[in-house]
Amino acid sequence: MSLFSGLKERLRDGLKRSQEYLSTGLATVLEPDRPIDDTLYEELEELLIAADLGAAIAADFTNRAREEVMFGTVTRADQLRPLFRRFLVDALKPAAQPLNLDARPSVVLMLGVNGAGKTTTAAKLAASLKGDGRQVLLAAADTFRAAIWRQSHRTRRRSRRRICDRPR
Repeated sequence: MSLFSGLKERLRDGLKRSQEYLSTGLATVLEPDRPIDDTLYEELEELLIAADLGAAIAADFTNRAREEVMFGTVTRADQLRPLFRRFLVDALKPAAQPLNLDARPSVVLMLGVNGAGKTTTAAKLAASLKGDGRQVLLAAADTFRAAIWRQSHRTRRRSRRRICDRPR
């Protein structure tokens, strides 16, 4: 399995929970006979934020939906779903670029909220890169919990990788 196909699979798996939550929520919020009003817009924005799309994307789409309704291109709540699909494709297109690790050294910075799978993803990425013959160094930094240090060292022992950590 190549590095990029593995990343694609992990990304797909990681997004599955948010996708299921979002899909179920959109079906509820965007019922065909539901009137398009401020309550719908508020519920839609809350749903998008809760589905981990972020406040900026949620606000941008809600504003876009309001514009489409105002211009008359959308007249029913269920017509917002395909509009949302196109909006997401357009919003994500600039970010859909392959990971370029040709520079030496290359640095991959993993950021995210607790429980998002950063450490697991970093370990899988490191294993894939190691499998491709690259040298890998994992460095962990977490200001709030010591568990990351222990978790990184368990990962290092299992995968026989170097880890840059705090001095003793």
